[in-house]
Amino acid sequence: MGKAFEPIKGWVAHFSGAGHILGAASVLLEVGGRRILFSGDLGRPDDALMLPPDSPPHADAVVCESTYGDREHPVEDVLAELGPALKRCAARGGTTVVPAFAVGRAQALLHAIAELKARHELPRDLPIYLDSPMAIHSTGLFSRHLGEHRLSAAQCKAMESVAKMTRTADESKAIALQHGPKVIISASGMATGGRVLHHLARYLPDHRNMVLLTGYQAPGTRGATLAAGGTQLRLHGQDIAVRAEVVQLTSASAHADSNQLMTPRVRDPRRSRSRRPPALPHRARTALAGAGAGAWQHLDGLTFGLSKPAPQLRPEALPSNPLFPLRVPSVFITHAIDQICSVRRPGRHLPSGPCPSCPTSPSRIGRIQPVHGRPAGLSARSRRDRRHL
Repeated sequence: MGKAFEPIKGWVAHFSGAGHILGAASVLLEVGGRRILFSGDLGRPDDALMLPPDSPPHADAVVCESTYGDREHPVEDVLAELGPALKRCAARGGTTVVPAFAVGRAQALLHAIAELKARHELPRDLPIYLDSPMAIHSTGLFSRHLGEHRLSAAQCKAMESVAKMTRTADESKAIALQHGPKVIISASGMATGGRVLHHLARYLPDHRNMVLLTGYQAPGTRGATLAAGGTQLRLHGQDIAVRAEVVQLTSASAHADSNQLMTPRVRDPRRSRSRRPPALPHRARTALAGAGAGAWQHLDGLTFGLSKPAPQLRPEALPSNPLFPLRVPSVFITHAIDQICSVRRPGRHLPSGPCPSCPTSPSRIGRIQPVHGRPAGLSARSRRDRRHL
């Protein structure tokens, strides 16, 4: 992290920590005198496992993820949600099936369960199974990379020992022979494939059981069907009745929410120092969050990035971006700027006001809506400053 290298001659790249999961990184590319920052998936500053993302370096443009760009995480923490759900299912003798992403989410759940057992909020003899070869391998990485996350060696050991690891297919099938309450954590997180499908087929028809969804469920996935209250689920060519209780955690996401994306990063003392960028003006934050796409930290006071294109705009219609000899969606950065009511830079103030040369028609800005019920743009002076894009 932090060391410059050239993936292509004349292109200089720098990685910086992005939090989220082990190894996640943002990348800063420098070419032709310009700097563009790609955020990648950004973690939460208060994540139970991972260190907060590094403060972003200075850049001329930012392309940022926006999974939670228009939402905020609930105040309730994952232990307060997870403990009562698992305890309720165990009390009625049921099995809790937890579809979980193998990298990141599975380890967060194991750590939370270890904490709950240590606090005596879950029965210490409640069997826990981690039934995913990839998740098992990823869990072992935490002990081998101490310092890259928040956990101590003792916490890593507790996380690894709280569950029985079922590596082979035969061990996975043998879980069904174990009667009584238990928890099965298995991939994939949206129930699109993996060993979790066999567990769902077995345990969904029994009302004593529970399916615990721990993350975002994309439309069209089996997880989304369960989250929406579906009464049947198509598995292995058969329609399986859904009689088990379905619970969806709202506090387990490993992505930064809208406020965390827009707030200056707080440097963790275990990471190297870097510049702390200024905060966004409130109305700029409102504009970008209201777009339903979100933006990362405002770096130079003028340039922002959106990660999702408006549906009316096609990639081939994008203008060439002078930052690179490629077609990069600078139009989205432009539209983000058009929505900012007030931008402050050191030594000057750019006032708000309508932009007569940048009409806010649907064909121009897609999903982005006017702020506070009226079109918003930049002054003529700020539009001149924007021409370097």
